[in-house]
Amino acid sequence: AQPLATERGLYLRADGPQYLPVMGDEVKVYRIAQNLLTNALNNTLTGQVSVSWSRENKFRWLLSIQDTGPGLATGAAVWLSDQLKPTTDSLAVFEKEPDTVTPGSADEIALPGELPHIQPEGEGIGLYIVKRLCELLNASLDVETRPGVGTLIRVRFPAHYGT
Repeated sequence: AQPLATERGLYLRADGPQYLPVMGDEVKVYRIAQNLLTNALNNTLTGQVSVSWSRENKFRWLLSIQDTGPGLATGAAVWLSDQLKPTTDSLAVFEKEPDTVTPGSADEIALPGELPHIQPEGEGIGLYIVKRLCELLNASLDVETRPGVGTLIRVRFPAHYGT
């Protein structure tokens, strides 16, 4: 994903333990991460995309992808409303001042009121597929979004599956 981030002038940040032993379907987890990361990079004009992973507790592990993009338009995702319901009320993570987020100067960062109107490149099919893959893996999908500020998507996976 780094070449795409570089091409778009975005800072790509990855944070997590070097080793995180879990059980699961490697291909499905990879597809979820790839889809969410690619969506974030394609829809973010300036700033950063962050990917993090960690053990939440002894039963679950967490994958998070956050961007400084335009946020998800709830109107554009109406047909997904039964599948994904972005929350807009508990976004403390967006209230914090971001770390250094651009390869260039801070003047290049657009403030929330200054973001140009952009058309999403897709129609939400990718998020629908991610949601279905999460269901197959018994994982939960949480979406937090704020128009003009960004989106945070968290996927909570089981650390172990019963035999």
